[in-house]
Amino acid sequence: HGLHVFLFSNNVPVEQERRLKALAASKGLLLMGPDCGTAIINGVGLGFSNVAPRGSIGIVGASGTGMQQLICLLAAAGLGISQAIGTGGRDLSEAIGGIMMRRGLELLTHDPQTEVIALVSKLPSKRVAQELLAAAAQSAKPVVATFLGMTPEEFGTVSGDVKLARTHTEGAKLAVSLVGGDSKRVPGESTLLPLQSRLAGERAGLASTQRYIRALYSGGTLCYEAMLLLSERVGAVASNIPLRQEWALTAKETYRGHTALDLGADEYTRGKPHPMIDPTMRLHYLARAAEDTETAVILLDIVLGFCSHPNPAAVYAPVITRLRNEAVAAGRSLPVIISLCGTEGDPQHLSSQRLVLEAAGAFVFESNEVAVLAAASLVSDRGSSSQRKDQAYD
Repeated sequence: HGLHVFLFSNNVPVEQERRLKALAASKGLLLMGPDCGTAIINGVGLGFSNVAPRGSIGIVGASGTGMQQLICLLAAAGLGISQAIGTGGRDLSEAIGGIMMRRGLELLTHDPQTEVIALVSKLPSKRVAQELLAAAAQSAKPVVATFLGMTPEEFGTVSGDVKLARTHTEGAKLAVSLVGGDSKRVPGESTLLPLQSRLAGERAGLASTQRYIRALYSGGTLCYEAMLLLSERVGAVASNIPLRQEWALTAKETYRGHTALDLGADEYTRGKPHPMIDPTMRLHYLARAAEDTETAVILLDIVLGFCSHPNPAAVYAPVITRLRNEAVAAGRSLPVIISLCGTEGDPQHLSSQRLVLEAAGAFVFESNEVAVLAAASLVSDRGSSSQRKDQAYD
C-alpha cells in the first residue's frame, strides 16, 4: 500500500528481516524494525519516544535508547530534530547489511529540513560500518556517526564531512556544533564539578568491603555504553551482555565484581513488562545490590517519555531513601547515581523527576557518559590497578 512500517516485535527470523528490508528499500520505503523501539516521524513519536522540538538534525539509529539519549541531549542544548528513523537492532549486522540505515541516510540527505545527520548504533559489523561511512561521505550534508565500541582505526579512512563520536554525549556535541549551536549547552562533564564535594563525602563513607559498581540498566545501548566506559577505568565488567565472553555472568550469578545488567534483555522481559514500563523487577535487583556489602555504588538509568512509567521518581525515590538510610545504619554509605534521559516536554517532566530523585539523595545526570564517570570516580583505586590494566577492554 506504499506505507512505511514501524515493527516493534522482535520475533522475526533474520532471513525474513533481510528479505523484507530489501523489498521495502526497492519500493523506496522504510521498514523500521523488527525490534524497533523508537522513532519520531514528522514530529510524531512511535514506541518509546520523547517530546522533542522540531529542528534540523536528522537521526537514523539501530538503537532505541541510544536515539533517545541523543534526542534528549540535543533538546537540553535547545535544539530539535527533523526526523528520528529507527532501523531495528540487527540492521548493522553482517546478515542484514545496514539496509535501513542506508535508506534512512538517503532520505535525510534529500530532506530539506535536515542540515546535519546523526547515525547511532551499538557495535556494528566492521564491513557494514565502513560501507555506511563511505555512503555518508557521499552525502551533501555533515554526518556524525556514533558507533559504540568501534575505534577510529577500525573505521578506516573516513573521507568527506563525516565525524566520528565515541559516546552519545560526544555525538550530540558534534551535531550541535555542526548546526551552529553552542555545544557547551549539551550536558557534559561540567555538570560533575558542583557535585565533587558530595561525591568525595560519599566515597569517604564507603566501608573497606565496598569496591564494586552495580549498574542496573533498562536501556541496552545505555548499558553497553556504560560497560565500554567502565572497562577503560575499572577493568572487567561482568554482564548478561558482556563485552568479552569471559566476562559473562553464569546462570547462578547475579553480581560478580563490577557488574552491569541489561534488565531489558529478553531473558528478563519474556512474559514480563519491560523495566521502563514497570519498575518491579528492577527494584528487586536494586534491593539485592544494596544488601551486598561489596557494592560501592549503584548506577541506574531512568528513561522518560511516551510508553515509559508515568512517574518513575515516585517509585524509585522512597526506595532509594530507605536503602541509603539502612546502609548508613549499618555503618556505610550507599551512593546512587542516575542517568536520567528525558525532556521537559515529556509527560513525566524532566525537572520534576530530577527534583524528587535528588531529594532522595541520588546524584542525577542527563548524560549517561557523565553518570558513568561519576560512578567510576567513587571506586577508582579501591582495587588492584595492575588487575584493572590487564582486564581493560581494548
